[in-house]
Parts: sequence; C-alpha cells; structure tokens
Amino acid sequence: CDMSTVVKEDVEKGRNGWQHAAKMTRQAFLRVGTLAESANAANEIRDARLDAMEKRIGDLETRCHVLLNGLESEREDNARLTERVSALEKEHANFRNECETVVGGLEKQVLTMATETSQMKATTAKCARMEEIVKANEIALNAVAGSVD
Repeated sequence: CDMSTVVKEDVEKGRNGWQHAAKMTRQAFLRVGTLAESANAANEIRDARLDAMEKRIGDLETRCHVLLNGLESEREDNARLTERVSALEKEHANFRNECETVVGGLEKQVLTMATETSQMKATTAKCARMEEIVKANEIALNAVAGSVD
C-alpha cells in the first residue's frame, strides 16, 4: 500500500464522515428546534395554566371577600337582633309585673265589692224585717185606732 492510497482512503473516509456530519448536524439542529418548540409549547401551556389559576385564585379571593362581608353583616344583624330580643324581654317582664299589679288590685276590689255586697244584702234583709215590723205596727195601730172610734 502506498502512501497516496492511504491518504486517498483517509480523505474519502473524511468526506463520507463530513457528509454524514452535515446530515447529523442538520438533524441535531432540527431536533434542537423541535425541543425548543416543545419547550415553548410547554411554557405556553404552563403560562396559560398559571394565568387560569391566578384568575381562579382572584375569583376565589373575591368570593371570599363577599362571603366575609356577608358574614360580618350577618353578625351585625345578629347583634342588633340580640339587643332587640333583650329589650323585648325587659319590656315583657315590666308588662308582666304591671299586669300582676293590676290583677292584684282587681282581686282586692272584687273582694271588697263582694264584702260590700254581702253587707248590703244583710242591710236589705234588716230593712225588709223592719218594714214588716213597721207594717205590723201600723196594722196594730190602725186596729187600736179603729177600736177607739
């Protein structure tokens, strides 16, 4: 083998290698481009998901604020109602005491009237007996006066 043949074979091998290197480089660049596109697509998907999550979180925050404001309003209403119930309970207790006082006074008046009525009946019965006595005396007087004539 002469040296020129060896060099020729080396050059041929190198040329074949470089031909494959260009193809391999092109494929590598295409692959890098595909990977970059995939990465970009993945980033876009991730960004879209993050945006959607941020929007949902914002919506949830808004709902939480609305619910918290509603809860605070309910607490204030409940406090007002509790105060009103307490005031009504006091009014009821006062009304009950007044009613008991009035009923007690009426009971005393009824007892007094019953006693007075009983006394009046006794007096009426005495008057009726006295009228009978007076009539009897009149009759007796008339009889005596008639016999005197």
